Amino acid sequence: MKKRIKKIGVLQTSLISAIITFCLTLVIIIPIALIMGVTGGIFGGSSGDFSDTMGVALGGLLTIFLPVIYGISAFLMTALWCWIYNLIAPKIGGIEIEVEIIEEPNINYPQNTQNVE
Repeated sequence: MKKRIKKIGVLQTSLISAIITFCLTLVIIIPIALIMGVTGGIFGGSSGDFSDTMGVALGGLLTIFLPVIYGISAFLMTALWCWIYNLIAPKIGGIEIEVEIIEEPNINYPQNTQNVE
């Protein structure tokens, strides 16, 4: 059975997109930051000057703020995408999906017939 998406909820879809993007960015950024921290300490040496301190500070800030920035941008871009979709879908037709109705099996669980007091 084919169905067509007539309208997409902008706010809810954008929130889901932002949360997923935030989480995926964390999954990617944290290991990269850890690897760069370890390899930077091994291969980079340490002169202890101002540029080393700024590099560590900037890397730490990026590790914290990059997932937030990506989440916000994903929210905005998804909202824009949904808004455009909702404008053009009535004119040219929406996204078509094919669905199948699956009946859940009727499972008879044994009833507890003991009186618990």
